[in-house]
Order: sequence, then structure tokens, then C-alpha cells
Amino acid sequence: MKSPNTIKTCYIAVVKEEMGLPVRPAHNRIGRERKVRTPGWLKPFIRQAIMELTSTNNKTTYKEIQKRAFEIYMKSNQRSKVEQSKGMLSGKPKEVQDFINDKEIFYAF
Repeated sequence: MKSPNTIKTCYIAVVKEEMGLPVRPAHNRIGRERKVRTPGWLKPFIRQAIMELTSTNNKTTYKEIQKRAFEIYMKSNQRSKVEQSKGMLSGKPKEVQDFINDKEIFYAF
């Protein structure tokens, strides 16, 4: 993730619903079901941002939540294997081989 805009507003709405906070229905939503689900690894960051911002101000915007969740994510060390391995291919042959054989890297692309 390189931008707060990668945290979609629909992700925030799902987390707010799970927390029991009021959410208005989207104008373009058809039916009651949500089509997009929030990735599990992203929920803790959004939840923490909502809790921090609502403790100081009840009227927080989605943009503020996006920004704060992104800041929390950047401070954490939970980055993808691809992000962690930047510049590693110039390393030792064993490290390069481990990188090539890592199944998680394969699925990240």
C-alpha cells in the first residue's frame, strides 16, 4: 500500500457495521448484501483508526479514517513479502534462492 486511498470506503463501512456503528446505505448499492468484503489483514488497522477518531470526535469522515488507518498500517511492520524483500535480489545466493522458492511471493503477484 502506498496511499490512503487503497483503503476503500466500502471496507470502512463493513468494519463500522461490525462495530455496531451507524452506516448509511450507499446510493449505488443494489440489495442488502455487500459485494466487497474487507480483507482480514486490513480490519485491525481500520478498527483502531475508528476507535481513536471516534473517541475524540463523533463526526469523523471516511477520509479521516482512511488517513489514520494508513498511518497505523505504515507504523506497523506488517508489510507484504514483496515489500520486505526490495533490494534483496542483490544479496547472497541462498537468500535469493529462498526468495524465489517462497510460495507467498508467488501468490503476491
